Amino acid sequence: MIIKGKDIRFELTVGAANEIEQICPGKDIRRLGEVFENKTYAEMIDVIAFMAKAMNKGYIVNQIMFGEPEQEEPAGGIRGALKKLFRKRKKFDEFDPSEIYAFSRDQIAELQAEIIEAYGTGVKQSVKTESKKKETTGGIV
Repeated sequence: MIIKGKDIRFELTVGAANEIEQICPGKDIRRLGEVFENKTYAEMIDVIAFMAKAMNKGYIVNQIMFGEPEQEEPAGGIRGALKKLFRKRKKFDEFDPSEIYAFSRDQIAELQAEIIEAYGTGVKQSVKTESKKKETTGGIV
């Protein structure tokens, strides 16, 4: 979503889900729908802004940690790696929740649709793991 010329993206990562579940009844993200029950329009906007911030942060962290590098790994061990992360971090646009109060109703609806889409995509994704069995041929392992 383009907000004030910034390309803001959203992703439901484990970290984002952890932040969002803090506002859910019983801290259970499966009860997210209840957060919107009996809310005023302004209160719903606050929830949308909170979710947008958490999911934008999720997208940024995921891209920093696992995104495709734009250039080769810099030399310099950990210091070089940290410099790379810092340079890469600066290119991501961050969502500022205070900007939501200047949005039109159409922009709110667009943001809400993007959040719901990203949330739905994140919920559908699953991680498959394989159990690694240690095979031994006898003796001490």
